[in-house]
Amino acid sequence: MALQIKKIYIDTKYKTVDSVSNSHFKIELPQTLYMPENTVFYIDDISICHSWYNIATGINDKFYVHVSTTDSIPEMNNNFAIQLLSQNYTGASLASELQTKLNLRYAGFTVTFNANKQTLTISTSLSNTIFKILTENDIKTGRYGYWAGDSYDP
Repeated sequence: MALQIKKIYIDTKYKTVDSVSNSHFKIELPQTLYMPENTVFYIDDISICHSWYNIATGINDKFYVHVSTTDSIPEMNNNFAIQLLSQNYTGASLASELQTKLNLRYAGFTVTFNANKQTLTISTSLSNTIFKILTENDIKTGRYGYWAGDSYDP
């Protein structure tokens, strides 16, 4: 006589008060289950929730920018890094954070988020100011040896 397969679903939110943690816990079943001798039990599925920020400290929290002017004698020729807070951003909140941080360094920046295209647009209202979002290669090479600005670890 074959036994019917039985499944028991366990959620750590129902762990007993004497449980050590969400990964080392005890649970009380709502009813007693009697199994014949030599019954085998398997864990056939497990779900371990993990969440992380879309901007994380030390991983992707720096935004590198080069700013200069088009004047015949440039007043500024600077590279700098903006450090974003480690958290989950929406497109709109990332645009707001970037705009705030950019304007702390140089006034005149506007950052907008287009929800339909999932894009950020960065612009400046200063007609003589140009900027470049630095690439990984720009950062690794110190803009090919022409780095002037914040110190950083390439």
